[in-house]
Amino acid sequence: MADQDRLYEEALSALENNQRARARDLLARLIKMDPSRAEYWLCMSGVVQTRKEQLYCLKEARRLDPKNELAVLGLSIYGETPEGTKPKARVRLERKDWQPAGLDAFQTPKTPSFFTWKTSLGILGILLILATVVIVGIGLLNRKPTFEPITLLITSGPSPTFLPTQTPPQSLVTASTGGAPPLIARLDATYTPTPLVVNTPHPASEDFRLAMRALERQDWEGMLTSLSFAATAQPDAADVDYFTGEAHRFNGDYTKAISAYERALSQDPGFAAAYLGKARTRMAQGSANYRTARADLEAALALDTSLHEAWLELARLDILQGDPEGALAALNHVEALAPGSTLLYYYRAQAKMMLEQPAEALQDAQAAMANDVTFLPAYRLAGETALASGELQAAQEPLELYLQHTSDDDEAMVWLADVYAKFNQVTQAMDLYDQALALNSRSYAAWYGRGRLNYSIDQFDAAESDLRKALVFASRSFEARLALGKTLFSLADYGNSYQELSLALAYAESLVDEAEVYFWRGQALEKLDQPASAQRDWQALLNLPNDDEQIPEAWRSFAQARLENATTTTVTSSTPTPAIP
Repeated sequence: MADQDRLYEEALSALENNQRARARDLLARLIKMDPSRAEYWLCMSGVVQTRKEQLYCLKEARRLDPKNELAVLGLSIYGETPEGTKPKARVRLERKDWQPAGLDAFQTPKTPSFFTWKTSLGILGILLILATVVIVGIGLLNRKPTFEPITLLITSGPSPTFLPTQTPPQSLVTASTGGAPPLIARLDATYTPTPLVVNTPHPASEDFRLAMRALERQDWEGMLTSLSFAATAQPDAADVDYFTGEAHRFNGDYTKAISAYERALSQDPGFAAAYLGKARTRMAQGSANYRTARADLEAALALDTSLHEAWLELARLDILQGDPEGALAALNHVEALAPGSTLLYYYRAQAKMMLEQPAEALQDAQAAMANDVTFLPAYRLAGETALASGELQAAQEPLELYLQHTSDDDEAMVWLADVYAKFNQVTQAMDLYDQALALNSRSYAAWYGRGRLNYSIDQFDAAESDLRKALVFASRSFEARLALGKTLFSLADYGNSYQELSLALAYAESLVDEAEVYFWRGQALEKLDQPASAQRDWQALLNLPNDDEQIPEAWRSFAQARLENATTTTVTSSTPTPAIP
């Protein structure tokens, strides 16, 4: 009875928190345990999904407790006469997973022994919701069931190996923010869920099925509740312990997750997936645990070399530890075992970016994005790799889609703002720079990007302010020093312009960088009436080798013209002097 009362309290709590699916699962179990409790049927009437089911539940509650005012009120909402006779035949429900066996036969009315004030308030709330639904005519009651029971494929074999969740559920977009449509809407047809594959003789119990349904909707507490009942019935089931570990891992309780995986391994030392779960948990705990995580992955693969998710995690670990070659080697195994894996493309793109192969990385990132349109990180990576490849147009759409569903990634905001700035979409770019700085006021990229944009629209005072803030976080930045020098030149502050340009020269990384400094510093020196020093900069620019023709010809032509002008001025305005021996 204690278990029954605890389940009922959990069902009421789920109702209070609008967790209809979880409440439905808990009430289904309660009705199977004791179909003679009117309050169970009343609560179930508030979470079933068709009018027929709701009427059935309300009539059953009233049959069990004819004086129950809440049942009478509920029936009156649907126009049922309180004094009506009992139906001659029971209505057969469409969703039969909660319907107890032999329900067609009438039960003997039984006075409820467990009906508290909390129960009454909860059920009254349900009935008020039902009344609202009827009055406003919302089609809520005709919705199709949201969750279908998971099919467990049971096969024989020496090593019980699951196909675990490929990526943490929070990486998948099932809902949108800011009014954007969910990414799943971009599909011509929705995906068909892949059933969990269980390679073990473990029988599929009702509690286990409910746990898997909770896994589908990412209800970790509900999943743990159902698994606790499954574990009581089958204490030696390694898969129950494994999924308990998964629920704790997704819930962020890593200590309990490790304990559950280890219980699974104590039941079956050959359970490869439990080692995989341990490795994922260790990786989530931080870099101090990477060595242990690698040992667990190696143990999993020693037991089952075909466990492609272990190879995927090994590739991810290599990326985290800065070993792109190792990651690509692990991904070769994934390509042989699961060539359609989205994470195969995703991790390979990351590895190729680390190897400074952005064009190839872009192809893999786009493949990951096309392979699973709901995998949000692929959109970010596609934008990043496109920018690294210089493909601005290819970067814009994935970054826009990514940011429609993410509101806290200041780095991605700066990337897209940079794209807008390049395309002269000033308002959009400025708005994104502002959003990025609101999230992270220490973002060098945002301060620099906004400063550069302000410079491009002749807002030189604002540009100076932004660029000086950028240099607080990256004092050795060539680009920011150069931009500040150019901005100060535009403000006619030639002395400080010269100083900033001279500092920039110390951080130049290429001949083009040097040429640009000479181009602007020479002009600042002329404004400061330092023609000899200016001529040295013009000559330095012309002396730079330009075999690859990366230095703009306009700069060289300008420097040549300034030198020629200086020579002409000197010849026509000066008195010749004897040469110094």
